[in-house]
Order: sequence, then C-alpha cells, then structure tokens
Amino acid sequence: MSQYILITGAAGYIGGSILADLLSKYPDITKQQVFAAVRTDEKAKALSTLGVNVLKLDLSDELAVINEISCHKISVIVHAANSINPGLALSLIKALAKQKEATGKPTYFIHTSGLSAFYANSGWPSTVNKDTDAVFETEKGFADSYPVRKYKTDVMAIEHAKAQGVTPFVVVPSIVYGRGTGPWNQLSVMIPGLTQASLKLGKVYKFDENIVGLANTSQSHVDKLQSLQAVHISDLTALYCRIIHAVLNHEQIPSGKEGYYFAVAHDINMWEFQDHLTAAMKTRGLVTSDKPEVYPSDEFAAESIDVPVEFLGALYKSGTILISSYQTFPYSTIKHQQSALTKSPVIQKSQAKSISRSRQNQNTMPQNRGAVNPAARAPLEVRPLDTRTPGPGDILVKNEIIAINPVEVSITKDDLFKSKYPCVIGTSFGGEVVAVGEGVSDFKVGDKVAVYASPTDGDKYAAYQAYALAKVDKTILVPEGVDLAVPVSMNGNLTTVVGMISATAGVPKPDIENEVASTGKKILIYGGTSNLGSLAVQYVRRAGYSVVTTTSPKHKAFVEALGADKVIDHSQDRNAVVKAFIAEAPYDIVVDTISHPNTVSILADVLAAQGGGTVYATRPAFGPETLPEGVVRHFASWSSVLYKEGNEHFTRWAFHEFFAKGIASGELVPTKIERVRGGFEAINSALDILGKGVSNSKVVVELEK
Repeated sequence: MSQYILITGAAGYIGGSILADLLSKYPDITKQQVFAAVRTDEKAKALSTLGVNVLKLDLSDELAVINEISCHKISVIVHAANSINPGLALSLIKALAKQKEATGKPTYFIHTSGLSAFYANSGWPSTVNKDTDAVFETEKGFADSYPVRKYKTDVMAIEHAKAQGVTPFVVVPSIVYGRGTGPWNQLSVMIPGLTQASLKLGKVYKFDENIVGLANTSQSHVDKLQSLQAVHISDLTALYCRIIHAVLNHEQIPSGKEGYYFAVAHDINMWEFQDHLTAAMKTRGLVTSDKPEVYPSDEFAAESIDVPVEFLGALYKSGTILISSYQTFPYSTIKHQQSALTKSPVIQKSQAKSISRSRQNQNTMPQNRGAVNPAARAPLEVRPLDTRTPGPGDILVKNEIIAINPVEVSITKDDLFKSKYPCVIGTSFGGEVVAVGEGVSDFKVGDKVAVYASPTDGDKYAAYQAYALAKVDKTILVPEGVDLAVPVSMNGNLTTVVGMISATAGVPKPDIENEVASTGKKILIYGGTSNLGSLAVQYVRRAGYSVVTTTSPKHKAFVEALGADKVIDHSQDRNAVVKAFIAEAPYDIVVDTISHPNTVSILADVLAAQGGGTVYATRPAFGPETLPEGVVRHFASWSSVLYKEGNEHFTRWAFHEFFAKGIASGELVPTKIERVRGGFEAINSALDILGKGVSNSKVVVELEK
C-alpha cells in the first residue's frame, strides 16, 4: 500500500524545492503519492504543472486540515509553511494522529525550524552546539521573547506528536542560498534581500562589527562569529528527501527529542561577501563606492532589507558555533538516489567548505541556450539559459537533434497546459552525454543517447535547449551506426502506446527479441500510417496479436511491412470503411490513434455491430457526443497512466528493454524523417510545418554538433 506525503508551503522557496527534488531524484516516489498544500488558485495552477495533487488548504482551519489528511490517507507531512506558529503544526499533528488511529499505520511529521534560535547572540549556550546534544531539553527550558524561539513551536511539536503516537523530526536550516527548483518562488530571503536593498539604496551596507552577548566567548569563536553558517538549497532539500525516504522505507533514524537535524554546510563571511557584492555592483555601474558602509541603525537596516526589526539579528547577525553531527543514516536502501549530501554522510560542517560537487563544477559547465516560449501563443525566442548539473539518477546531454511532437504545437499555438511563462518545452531529443549524476551506471560520458522528457518534467529536462538533463529511466543508448534521428523520431509515442495498450487495455508486454506465438486475439488500430499508429502496430504484433489497421493506398506497403495482417483503405467512403472493418471482426481491442469525431464514429459503429465495447482514444470528445448503446470512448493522459500505483514497472522496461533493443536490432521501424536544418532558430518553422499537417513522416530539427 502506498504512503502519501503532504508538503505544506509547497509554493515557497524551501517547500517548492523539496517538492521538485523529491519527484526528480527519487523515482520510486510517484507523483500520485505527493500532495502539495497552497493558499491561492494562482499558486495551485503553477504547482499543477508538476503533475502532483494540489490542495488549496487553509492550515489555520483545523477541521479542513483533518478532513483533507483523512480523505487522502496522508501519513507523512513535511511542514515548510511556517516555523513559528505552533497552531499550524499542532493541527497537522492532530490530523496525523487521527489518520494513525483510523489505519493503524505509523505517521510522521517533519517540522521546519530556524537555526538562529540556537546561536549565542540569541542567548543559546555555547556548550550545546551539536544536534546530538540536549537540544530539546535546553530549548524547552528557555523562557524568553526571542522571535524564533518564544512560541516553543519545536518543543510543542515534538511533545504533542509523541503524546499522540506521531513520529516527529525537526529540520533546522541555516542561511539557505542558491536558486530553488520549485515552480513558484525560487529565491531565498537573505542574500537576494541584501542585493535588492543595495540596488534600492544605490550603495552596499554591512552590519557593524560589534557582536553582542559574547563576554565569555573565546577569540577563536569571535573570529568565527563574524561569519554566518549556510547551506545550499540542493543540500537542504536532499536532507529533507533523505528523511522522507527513510521513513517510507521504515528505517530507524533519530526522531523525537533526538530528532533535531542542523542543516549546516559551511560558513559565509558576510563582510567578504559584501565586499564582493560592492565590487560587482560598481563594475556594473550600480554603485559608486568601492567599499560597503556600515548600517547607521538596526531600524534603517530592517527597513532597507524589508524585514521586521526583531528578526534582523536572527537573520543577519547570528554567529557560527553549531555542528550537525548525524552521520549514522544507513545507505543500503537508497540505491541510486543519493544526493551529494547523503553520499558523504549527511551534512558536513567545518570541513564543508568543500560544498557539493554540483556547485564546484558550475564554473566549468558549458554555456546553454535554447528556444524559449516567452508568452502564450507567441513565437519562440532563442535565449541564453542556465546549464544544469545532473543530480542523482540524471545525466546531462549535449543536444544534437530534436523531434517536433503534436503536443508541442498545441502548447505553442493554443497554450494547451496554461503554462507559466517563460518556459522551455520539448519531449524528444538526442545527443551526447557530457556529465552523469550520482548513482548513474547505465550511461557514461561520450555515449550517444535518445531521450524522452514528459511535458511535466520541467524546463531543465525539456528538449528545446542545447544542454538538457535526462532521466535515465526514459533514456536509451544509441549504438554506433544507428541514425540518432530514428529513436528520437519514435520515442515521443512510446509511453502513450504502453500506457494505453498494455497498462490499460491489458495487452501483455511484447517480446522484441523473439517471435511470439499467436494469441488468437485481434486488435483494430485506426491510423497505421501515423507515428503513433505505426509504433502501435509494431508493438501489438510483437505481443502475438493479429492487427487490422488503416492507411491510404500510397502508404499501404509501408504499413504491411510493419506487420499488419489487414490494411483497410481509409480514403473510401464511410460506409465502405465500416463494412470492411466489420468483415474482419470481432476485435478484442479497438484503438483510435487519430480520434477525430468521424474516426470515433466509424469505430463506434464497428463495435456496436459486435455488441458494444470501448474505443481507446487519444483525444477527448470535441463536444457533445452520442455513441451507440454499449459503446464508450475511453480517453486518458496515457503517459500519466504509467505513474499510477502498480504501473511503475512499465517505464524502465519500455525504454531499456523493448525500445532500446528494438532500435539496436533494427526491429522497430520509423516513419519517414523530415529534417529541418537551422538549429533553434528553425524550430518555429518546424512547428508550422507540423501544424499544417504531415503524413507518414516525423519532423526533426538538426542542431549544430
């Protein structure tokens, strides 16, 4: 039975990044398992692009929270929405307790706190500086008004959770920096806040060197306290994801009073940072001074940075004496999903100036560019783009060829998904592997590969760019001597074929390497000339099905060569086509790869003649539709079917077994390939070509190698 996860604050910087990284780096966690809580329709729309379950939820409404947790059987909550308000945390814990009572299954609460509550200038004792120390007991004993600590939310969350049988964890981030990966807010508060304040004021300011509360602090600590502790967003989200993965796999990791996790990776010397910021802004003509000035007062600083003055010290004046000590997670269950953070057990502290490998390599990454979708229904524009670093389970591919798919015409011409612009799209491409992420063993640098990216995977995986990430489960190795255009022209239809025909209609997985004995079953596929239809014909024939399909006389020989047993001329009048189909009946399965009203109507009449049945369609009805009694149209997002519980085994098999072996052996045959040259600047023309209609061909755009 699947466990379901709720992330609060999922449109925020941390929550959104946890959500995105959980989906991209842990392929054993499906989108159907993940729920994202947001407060507005606009944010809900943005998060829906990830393909997860989005809940518009007021966390202050306890009854609504309890109902949603119960309704969706949520057993794990990552609370990233508010670290201070105890009421929100306690409502979520209460809901988890009721869920445990109803199901008898364990539930888990992962709370987000703030590291500044544990710094010396907030009154925290320097003798309690490790997350394995008596943090809970010390925090519980405080009675003060320090902003991050006065509500005792950490303590209350742990005590209430334990009392109600919920297992709690407290993640305590330091300064978080770096661009987030969520679909909404991708910027942190602190570093961008300083930069924006400097732009507004026309000069860079720094805080004075007077550090309060350090009368009994050693000189070595004073030197260190002039810096702040920090963690890159990718390392922080890796810690959250690691805890989530641990509880899903029932690993025994520290929890409750021992379940504090200080997210500390390295130090930032703020004065050095502000010196560099000054130099960079002066070079760009944004400030005139060579050196930063000292803020004249905390009130002035707070107003400039736009934070409440009571939070100023917590955010910008906290010193660094804290150590994250957890190095005891077992790694045997993570397999290939480790991040840079978990590969070197949890977060390193004093040694952690060696930040994760991904950021060390950023300066050596090649310059990226691509065809960007700037606005709804607007022509694509060629722009520079960030070059991504592959994470666990990913590879980075230098793109050489892009296939243009019908869904991309609908996205660019009709704003199909109501996308958040600007965005990068594209699902099918191929090229050379230039970098591999942690745990990748299927591919190495220099391999030629063909890649499929789901439209919901996000910009960094999209095809219309020079350097794109690829998920290894949907990538195949292209042997030397095989034209890269062949698999790239075909892979965009593979998940549709498998999702519709095997995962839904029940056709067994075909054997691409061996001839399969006839099952005695027959399938009707309307549209054998199309890219989708031609692949479907080859797929079901290898499963032992007899195939009846359609084409025009011009392409009859091609379709027969694919293995079709009977080819009907679709250019005949309607009654003749229906009569020809009925003559070959009955059919065990009927598939319409075209799914226009006239084709669905024809197939509906054929099914009615044999007593009824289902037309498996690639489009929904265009409007009100009347079908004969006993006949139904079944449409779904067929690719998404593969993410449903119980279907997880199909994706890797489809690409690495059926498709890869079929391409390598030449058993899988493409339609005609229509090549468009001119690189990214030619993609608009290629979209126009496909939009006007092509027959028995696939449009591909060749890039510079």
